[in-house]
Amino acid sequence: MTALGLALPALAGAQTARQIRGVVRDSAGNAVPRAEASVVNDSAVAIANDSGAFTLIVHRKETGSVVVRIRRLGFEPLEQPVTIPDTGVASATFKLKPVAQSLAAFHVVAQRRGVSGVVHDQRGLPVPDVQIEMLGTSGEPAMSDANGEFNLPVDKAGRYLLIARKKGYAYAQTSVVLNPNAGEEAEIVLHSLAKPNDVASGFGRMEWAFRETSTRLAFKGSSASVVTHDELIDRDAQNLAYALCGTEAQMRAARRCPLQANCVILNGDRMTALPLEAFDVDDVETVEFYPAPLRRSDWSGTLASRGCTSGTVAVVWMRRDVK
Repeated sequence: MTALGLALPALAGAQTARQIRGVVRDSAGNAVPRAEASVVNDSAVAIANDSGAFTLIVHRKETGSVVVRIRRLGFEPLEQPVTIPDTGVASATFKLKPVAQSLAAFHVVAQRRGVSGVVHDQRGLPVPDVQIEMLGTSGEPAMSDANGEFNLPVDKAGRYLLIARKKGYAYAQTSVVLNPNAGEEAEIVLHSLAKPNDVASGFGRMEWAFRETSTRLAFKGSSASVVTHDELIDRDAQNLAYALCGTEAQMRAARRCPLQANCVILNGDRMTALPLEAFDVDDVETVEFYPAPLRRSDWSGTLASRGCTSGTVAVVWMRRDVK
């Protein structure tokens, strides 16, 4: 009898808990599984099941409306107000709009380190067994699972180059800037090749190019810099030589604008005779910039193996065709 008497108040409290029962769907009405649902300014978080359904327990005591935030890779984030009635239980449907498919890393509010995300092909189907690695770190590569999802822990903040590859597909790449105590989510689109090609898939001689790049990024000198596509676009210049003006590359190298390079390496692989002015900013993903003398900016010595032994060197990584 005593046990029953103690249980009744707890049961009554559970019955009056405020809940939001939601369903997440896409613009075609299909269920969106594994979407993250949360309440703005509240600690309530839930993950939608395979049917897109979830239940949020709202901890705020105020009555009236709350704002529910829905997030899922491949869709635009959604914030939708929901009014909780006197019964304490609200029902709502949340429709997400798909985003354009591209290889892009974007900051996530959730406090988790490293990079996580999903890999799919040009048709939107998940691609399993893709090798994803962060050049510039000593961590082991991650492999995408049956759903195309992956998690790549990285503890150290910095600027890195993310590579995704699988034989039979053209490899993909993007620059990633990791901040302390914050993670990134990346959506990666791989395009299948008409014919097998190890180099196009990021294997063959590209294996060595990636290894050298990872070492070079990890041991670059204080005068060296890595400039991302977003930073180049912000300069509002058409060609690369002028887009580098005002970036970390110019400030660290203490060079005049437009920036010049005595040696240019394309995709970490081979030298090119093209000057920086010949590159359209829209086509460039990342630039590694190593001012002379190289013994101070490139402690790894890997640039010499590519034929660049003196002067200022720029390693230009082109954007992969992922649309």
